[in-house]
Amino acid sequence: ITGRVDGAVFYEGRLVEELGELGWGRDYELDRPKYERARKALRDFLRAVRPIGEPTPYYAILVADGDRMGETLAELKRFEEHRDLSGALEDFARGARTTVTEHEGSLVYSGGDDVLALLPLHRALECTANLAENFAKKLSCFALGARGPTLSAGLAIVHHLMPLDESLALARAAE
Repeated sequence: ITGRVDGAVFYEGRLVEELGELGWGRDYELDRPKYERARKALRDFLRAVRPIGEPTPYYAILVADGDRMGETLAELKRFEEHRDLSGALEDFARGARTTVTEHEGSLVYSGGDDVLALLPLHRALECTANLAENFAKKLSCFALGARGPTLSAGLAIVHHLMPLDESLALARAAE
């Protein structure tokens, strides 16, 4: 198989459709021996890389954003304080990639107090908690009284066929 291939080829139930789109013919005219070889190769591959079988078609999409950032900025009077806050946010954003990767996820975006990531279901809650903890630690010295900046997060569990804009809207609504 060459060219652009959709991740749906990893689901046996979608293999015929995906191979058809790659030019192997449609359901009724698909080269059966070729299809059976592809199906066997997929099964062998999945057994080799994931003994539990076909991957789950669901994933979690995480949207996170810092809280009380406007209040925090309004309290800063000196240039050095603004520089320190920017540095803390940069440290958090850089560390978000490591946190997401450690939880088997893919970071889409991390900048300042914003994070967008795709995560496997079994690691999504732990990753979200770790990000919030890291954010609170990095920004703890900017607390206003007893209340420091915190990270709000929204998680949506979505099917891989759900359009990304709809998935993002669900995660944003959860946040």
